[in-house]
Amino acid sequence: MTIGIIGPELSGRQIQEHLKAISPETKTILYPRETTAGALEVIDQCEAECTAVLFTGVAVCTSVIQRHTMVRAYEYVTKDAYSLLTTLREMEHQGFALDDFSIDAVEPHVIEDAFSERIITPQHIRYLPFSSLDEEVYTRWHQELWDRGEIKVILTGFVWTYHHFQEKGYPVFYLSGSRFTVREAFNRLVTRLELKEAHSAQLVVELIETASTGEGGGSYYSDRLKACQSEGLIIEYCRKIQAAFFRSGQNSYIIFANRGGVKREENYRGLYDLQSHILKIGLHPSIGIGIGSTAYQSELHARKALSYAKSGKGSYIYMVDEEGSLVGPLGNEQSISYDLISHDAEVEEIAWHAGMSSAYIAKLMALIQLRGSAVFDVAELADCLGITTRSAHRIVNKLRAAGYASVRGKETSAAGRPKSLIELHLGKTAPAQS
Repeated sequence: MTIGIIGPELSGRQIQEHLKAISPETKTILYPRETTAGALEVIDQCEAECTAVLFTGVAVCTSVIQRHTMVRAYEYVTKDAYSLLTTLREMEHQGFALDDFSIDAVEPHVIEDAFSERIITPQHIRYLPFSSLDEEVYTRWHQELWDRGEIKVILTGFVWTYHHFQEKGYPVFYLSGSRFTVREAFNRLVTRLELKEAHSAQLVVELIETASTGEGGGSYYSDRLKACQSEGLIIEYCRKIQAAFFRSGQNSYIIFANRGGVKREENYRGLYDLQSHILKIGLHPSIGIGIGSTAYQSELHARKALSYAKSGKGSYIYMVDEEGSLVGPLGNEQSISYDLISHDAEVEEIAWHAGMSSAYIAKLMALIQLRGSAVFDVAELADCLGITTRSAHRIVNKLRAAGYASVRGKETSAAGRPKSLIELHLGKTAPAQS
């Protein structure tokens, strides 16, 4: 394992030395940057060269993750009471009283624990908690206190601030991470890495079925040619994501991959491209993705997702994740996510009163949240749900009978035919029946 350490060189070297003693077999690479903003300059290189990332402090870590999507597991080294106690001993050694000082960027309990350990109660300390990524904010704060004569010593967790006052000749001490905090950060990082690897190793099953669009009539030979062309595209897609590919029937394919290879944005784009290319050949692909901790669970989820993809009037991609939540259609502005098996008492109650499945109620509630409106006409509702207008009418009638839908009014279309607008009243307990 190779850990990339990002942060100021002073603290980075200290952490390297601690890690050498804690885990001699672990390789470390230091990417020194003296400011929190500068850390962003090396994060891409660090993630390309290392297994995991360890930031020298919370400010460096926050600065990076607010502007960069981390690929590798990461952690940061905290400042604890032992770090402060070490600094207090150094202050005493240099003849400074343990009072009349300013301190930044440590948790209040760290200060309380350190002074409790020394059995002292300082009266004149100034404390500024972590609230900004800009080292100059803390530097100005210390400077203003010094200029007003309120402090005699400066304690800081920022190397940039430490060097600033050191160059001016001020009495300043740097709060470095202790071996204990480095060990704690290292252990957390290893745990994160193991969880990330286990998560990426989850099995993903993708089921693809193609059907003729019905255009042009087509002969046996043209249909076979289309099937061969689509299969070639599927094989190329599998090569890119390093997946195993099998035929599971005529115009039906099953793909086995790991989550780390599939659940990345570039691979989703590859799947959307595959869908588009097969459509251009003249076939309708329906795609179901299943994720689970076992091959059986993944395939079961994929078959559920495929059934939803096939139920629509076009070409769709749906996914059922390891929690049993359905997401889709992927790559579509109308994509929604909801639980196939509801554990929400409110959803269950609505479903029971309406005589419908809880999955359908959850889907309708997710659709309302996505659109920001609970008002539909029946044809629009059918289109959003990927069902026929007749089926949408049946759903609306059930909801109206149970008091969960009402006619909002009528709207005249461009063709001049009025359409009934239906408002769904989900998210409420069943209304009293008159």
